[in-house]
Amino acid sequence: MTHLKNSFPTEPVQAQFPPALIFGTGKRATLPETLKNWGSANVAVVAADVLKESVGEMTRAIRSAGIEVRIVYCQPAEPRMKDFVHVCEELGEPFPDTVIGIGGGS
Repeated sequence: MTHLKNSFPTEPVQAQFPPALIFGTGKRATLPETLKNWGSANVAVVAADVLKESVGEMTRAIRSAGIEVRIVYCQPAEPRMKDFVHVCEELGEPFPDTVIGIGGGS
């Protein structure tokens, strides 16, 4: 997989579970504040392509909080390694400090 060498972040990637799971009616509106509290500055949203309208609303709210957002749409299914590679290639550098997965197997 030599062709992927430049697609992955140059620094080690650390995955951690969020300090909170927030869900329920109206909770999406709290996302910008939550991201700011976590210190997120560069967010990637990976979402099923059928959710573009909802993702658009959410990302506008995040951007209005001064947080950079990039979106990668994919097919709604359980992600496979090729899907992970696609997302990394789409995001490029700088690699996000926070990834939000929405829909399907995100």
